[in-house]
Amino acid sequence: MDWLDPTGTGTPSDYTYFYVLENTPQVHNVIVCTLCSCYPRPVLGMSPDWYRTPNYRRRMVRQPRQVLAEFGLILPADVEIRVHDSNQKSRFMVMPMRPEGTEGWTEEQLAAIVTGDTMIGVALPQPGWTAAEAPPRSGLVCPTAGVPGGGK
Repeated sequence: MDWLDPTGTGTPSDYTYFYVLENTPQVHNVIVCTLCSCYPRPVLGMSPDWYRTPNYRRRMVRQPRQVLAEFGLILPADVEIRVHDSNQKSRFMVMPMRPEGTEGWTEEQLAAIVTGDTMIGVALPQPGWTAAEAPPRSGLVCPTAGVPGGGK
């Protein structure tokens, strides 16, 4: 897709900038659109219903750690959470960290555990489930949440 002149989706002014935000052990990225519900549909498909709610849009900016916990994602206290606000010109996607236990996996195996939620930043990819069979949100916890200073 030519991001400066998209075809079939949006207008020529849409998606001028597309950023992929890399999660690291020190930084966790999450995306939101506080004005409406800007979302990189050509890349991620339709946005989830909750992404478009005023509750998510308003609270993610003010209380990201609490909102992520409501999704079941508990991050250690020493992990910085960066909230990125999409707008008419800029769209974002999160590149999740590779989960422990996936060394030696093929690209196809890794791609299977990356879900829309992980690319928004409200979940972490987990070995043992795929985008087609994601577990209930209440069961997702960061594997390092039990470390000293963690998010419990």
